Amino acid sequence: MHSTALVGLQLFLLLLSLASPASSCTEQEEHSLLQFLTGLSQEAGLAVSWRNGTDCCKWEGITCNRDGGVTEVSLASKGLEGRISPHLAGLTGLLCVNLSHNSFSGGLPPELMYSRSIIVLDVSFSRLSGVLHEPPSSVTTTLPLQVLNISSNQFGAEFPSHTWKVMQNLVVLNASNNSFTGHILPSLCLSPSLAVLDLCYNQLSGGIPAAPGGCFLLQRAVSQQFNDCGFQLQRARSGSDVGDALQK
Repeated sequence: MHSTALVGLQLFLLLLSLASPASSCTEQEEHSLLQFLTGLSQEAGLAVSWRNGTDCCKWEGITCNRDGGVTEVSLASKGLEGRISPHLAGLTGLLCVNLSHNSFSGGLPPELMYSRSIIVLDVSFSRLSGVLHEPPSSVTTTLPLQVLNISSNQFGAEFPSHTWKVMQNLVVLNASNNSFTGHILPSLCLSPSLAVLDLCYNQLSGGIPAAPGGCFLLQRAVSQQFNDCGFQLQRARSGSDVGDALQK
């Protein structure tokens, strides 16, 4: 009987906690989002919902956890124009960012690329341009990012090399339909979880060299797509070969 009552009490406390209202967002979270709004030249009515002094957890496209921390910014296909503010990286609990299918100008802030919290980052079909910056010297550990979709933009210059050394949790990378140039280095295959890789419609050359232990899932899932795009997944011949390539 005692154990039954204890279980009942625990269940009651659990239900009570679930019924408790979520906290409002913090002043810092609100400030970061309003800075993003300020950077837009066309906010497409977003300002109607995003008002200073109101709970940003209730703003359009914003999802928060129970502590009032912003975990998701989902603003796909909103007709947004202007620059993506790096202040979004000030949302320290941010997990998912979807800004796809908009009409931004400028580049992708490295603060978002190298966030220590973001797991999913989708800025596809958003008219972004410029280069993808290599990680700053302050980033030395593996980042949590698992899905990166930068496809169908206007990114150019040489395809990044050092970037992938700190993105060893990547599962999906879509950089297709841009203007990247250069060779694909073995560092791209350092992630053992990488299962989806699309680099089609760029000006890249060479094959996709697999580092030992890397691209394991990709090697099993490789399809005609690579041949159609002019790429082939190569198996690394030895650790020394890969080591030499990573130094280039």
